[in-house]
Amino acid sequence: MGASGAGKTTLLNVLAGFTKSQDKVEGSITVNGLPVDSGKMRRISGFVHQEDVILHTMTVREALVFGAILKLPSTMPRPQKVQRALDIAALLNLQKSLDSMVGSSMLKGISGGEKRRLSLGIEMVTEPAILFLDEPSSGLDAFNAFKVVHILRSVAHRHGRTILCTIHQPSSEVFHMFDDLIILADGQVEGAGLGVIYLGEVEGMVDWFGGLGYRCPTYTNPADYLFMEVLNSQVRAEEVTQTSGDGTARVAPAGEASGRGTHGDAAEASPSGEDARITTLIKAWKTRDETAMQRSATSRELLETGISKEAENTAAAFWIQVPLLAQRAARNAWRNPLVAKGKLAQTIFLSVVVGLIFLRIGDDQRGVQDRQGSLFFLVVQGMFGSVMGVLTVFGAEKAVFQREYGNRMYGLPAYFISRWLVELPFHVVCPVLSAVICYWLIGYQNKAERFGWFALTMVLMDTCGAGLGIFVSCLFNDLSVALSVMPMFLLPLMVFSGFFVNSNTIPPYFSWIQYISPMHYGFIALAKNEFSGLQIKCKPDQGCAEGYNGDMVLRNMGFDDKGSVQQNAGILFAMMWGLLILAYVALFLAVRRLTK
Repeated sequence: MGASGAGKTTLLNVLAGFTKSQDKVEGSITVNGLPVDSGKMRRISGFVHQEDVILHTMTVREALVFGAILKLPSTMPRPQKVQRALDIAALLNLQKSLDSMVGSSMLKGISGGEKRRLSLGIEMVTEPAILFLDEPSSGLDAFNAFKVVHILRSVAHRHGRTILCTIHQPSSEVFHMFDDLIILADGQVEGAGLGVIYLGEVEGMVDWFGGLGYRCPTYTNPADYLFMEVLNSQVRAEEVTQTSGDGTARVAPAGEASGRGTHGDAAEASPSGEDARITTLIKAWKTRDETAMQRSATSRELLETGISKEAENTAAAFWIQVPLLAQRAARNAWRNPLVAKGKLAQTIFLSVVVGLIFLRIGDDQRGVQDRQGSLFFLVVQGMFGSVMGVLTVFGAEKAVFQREYGNRMYGLPAYFISRWLVELPFHVVCPVLSAVICYWLIGYQNKAERFGWFALTMVLMDTCGAGLGIFVSCLFNDLSVALSVMPMFLLPLMVFSGFFVNSNTIPPYFSWIQYISPMHYGFIALAKNEFSGLQIKCKPDQGCAEGYNGDMVLRNMGFDDKGSVQQNAGILFAMMWGLLILAYVALFLAVRRLTK
């Protein structure tokens, strides 16, 4: 316990092994007398964060079974894992909500209390030797907070588990359910580290601070007394520091020292007075006799006993992770209206609009400009639509991935491969559907081979956009930042695609951009596929010479020496793999930034 900013969550994260790579941590952590590093600690423990981050389209049953299959040993049969998940649901009183979705702000789901208990259940399913919880009662009413802590107490006492949690200001009933207590205060003394002002049994807290001059009023919640009378910067009387006869530092109200009553005029403590009080409380604790809790923690019976192999949780095998993650991703795509159904509806709508805008292009000189414009529009639409779609969906799910990956539920390769396997059908079906609608509405060359290369190029453009979207979303933790930065990546690629600026007239200092632009190769492939061998009917009023054809158009665009349709499609295929590799590396670096 402790006031906001006292270091409760920081201490919990350090103990649980959830420090960031840039954090500087000194000291040692031992379990049963032997040192453990962050990786070892995370294998023997579970961690329930303050914010409940669970994929919103999963049901309670699916979330618990998902955690059980991934986190329980591979040697345990699947039916036994499922039964373990159901047993945890019964323990947490979640039976009535098993088939309800978790939900979000856009999708109705379970209540806040049920979501908190579900987060607890996902970590409890492996029965970890140590369970860390950051503010388990955060956002809950008094009754739900009581239920959660009561469950934790039962797990600790009946199943012999060690449970550590931070808690801000619990009710009296919740406070008395805890066994031991550490109270942190702001500040340090002579670089000694955390500002501990009490460490021991819960029942001894009131007596300790009472002995320092902070008397707890009758019928008062001890937690309220701690914050209002001991830690709060607003005190009822001016404080002074005294020293008892045995040299122990003592903090007493000014009224006690001067003979005035403690219920005199209220005075606001100055910042310097508050700092002095906290410093004195820390010094007072440093000079106390060793408590029973500390003697127990350093008992010779526990020293160097180590950690049994049974206490370590092992992740599921790769071949179990991939299909399970793919199944969840597919279910999420189907249940989320903005993913599957939204993509199909958007593809059909935009394709029909484009087809109607460029309906039945003529084969005269005026039709040349329309063909160029329609092909470029389709390239841009395929790239932009795929990038923004993937960026939005993947960016929204990244928080879930980071939380689950940090809790060692699965590995990065399994997640990335399964996610791409689920995304790939959309990046094939949608562009092919768009090609079917647009190709004959616009009136391109009516040949099966031409349509095949057109559809394949659209698929490659879509997949390249997906790779770029994942890459950019991994570069930035904030989705809004990624969305605002994305145009900076896309606009140069679009400008130097060959439509706005002739490829042969690009200044040398910008010419390199066209070679990294998927839209450049996509536009060349579509243009060569359509204009190569095209017969253009020149009319006298259009100012074109007799014999003008599609090959001349390609020459004027600067595409005559840019390779064939097949070669440009091959480059797009290579760029797709290159972007996916970059996306994987960016995702790897993103998770490395979060944990050591």
